[in-house]
Amino acid sequence: MYYISNYENDCSLSVLKKRLGDFKGREGQRYHVRKRKDIEMFDFIPVYKVVNNKLKRTNEMTGLWL
Repeated sequence: MYYISNYENDCSLSVLKKRLGDFKGREGQRYHVRKRKDIEMFDFIPVYKVVNNKLKRTNEMTGLWL
């Protein structure tokens, strides 16, 4: 299961998908993708980008400080 949220929302609202291929996002849009529901106090979340209607992982990570 994957929790996918828009990059601008900082993981506050997420959609749950079984496979990354099930997610349909906007072309060029960036998303946070994580496998755990809970976010730890100091957590780094990988950033994915939609390319050719598929989520592709970028080299970017976002640090969340809760």
